[in-house]
Amino acid sequence: MFGSCLTILAAHGGPTPETQAERVRHHLERIESALRSKPTSSLPTHQRVRRLENLDRLHEYWVKGRFPRNTEFPGQRLPHIRDRYGTSCAVAYLIEQSGSSALVDELSKTNNLIRIDEVEEGPLLDWLAEAGLTR
Repeated sequence: MFGSCLTILAAHGGPTPETQAERVRHHLERIESALRSKPTSSLPTHQRVRRLENLDRLHEYWVKGRFPRNTEFPGQRLPHIRDRYGTSCAVAYLIEQSGSSALVDELSKTNNLIRIDEVEEGPLLDWLAEAGLTR
């Protein structure tokens, strides 16, 4: 039944897939909401303060809607610290806004397609901990 409805909608100019920017915006909006709802009482005060600052920055980032574009691997959802136009991903933006642009420069040169959840150690994890965030 639903398949027939979708066929009819498609034939009559029905719903179109989200653009990449819309998908990223919605994803980051959900992440921000989830992070704001998590309890932080176990964090030291300075980390709670930095976490809130970073969540405000994240909000600012996704509202602007300027996200990296994957032009090297079309059709694949690959993270980019910075794209070929110099546009930073959300995490890179947070790092830059905190005054650690050198870390973003290094990451974009050494592993521009890094996945934070795969990082086991190093300056990126150190920054996340100091920022009151986790992988």
